[in-house]
Amino acid sequence: MLLLGRLLGFRRNRRGFSVVLLIFGIFGCVAGCPLALFGAPYSIIRSRQVAALPRPEPAQLRATAPGTSLLIAAQIAPDAPADSHGLALAYVEARQIGGQQDREAGTPGTGSSSWQIEQPPPPTFEMQLLDGEPVTIQMAAKPSFLNAQRIEARGEGVETGPRTERRFVGYLPGQTLTVEGVWEGSNRITAGAFYSGTPDDYLNFLTYTQPAGALLMGLVCGLLGLVLVIGGGAMRVLGY
Repeated sequence: MLLLGRLLGFRRNRRGFSVVLLIFGIFGCVAGCPLALFGAPYSIIRSRQVAALPRPEPAQLRATAPGTSLLIAAQIAPDAPADSHGLALAYVEARQIGGQQDREAGTPGTGSSSWQIEQPPPPTFEMQLLDGEPVTIQMAAKPSFLNAQRIEARGEGVETGPRTERRFVGYLPGQTLTVEGVWEGSNRITAGAFYSGTPDDYLNFLTYTQPAGALLMGLVCGLLGLVLVIGGGAMRVLGY
């Protein structure tokens, strides 16, 4: 059986598998180390910058100078119009996955594995401050929807081509959000980030959750990559 396997190229195929392990292992190390070494410290620096921002009460907001960066809590109206998934403030992401031919061949999909924004959030959105006063939220170029609802829905493509997955990311009517943005005056804020919760919750997320997540993800990727490199190298040495 061993001789037959060698004649059929089985040994050569296993050697190719060791190369795959090495490639994925190197990629894991390259991706994980910078994330652990730089991602967590950057998150801590960012949390300190956000903690220094003013957090005016609604009554103080009108006296705030235009152009001031701040944190403020605002609520989506409970009766705000919602989409078919129940989200009032949302955007849509999409990515392509392998088609029927890929699945039958047992190969990975040829489409992109990364999510791309297909439908951005609305350029402006009406919310209300905690005192009930309306405020117009205008979106920055790429606003962050932190701890938002994520609802995946699969769309069907051509039978032999790639299929499209869509993900709806956003917030529900009635949710109170912390808005990090710039006060423009005239009851208008340019928002760069949203967080479902109070400003204190948002700061706790930036101070503890985000750095710990970046560090853990970096360590896991780096260690997994190291294991794959060692395993692939050992298989290579042994001729597999």
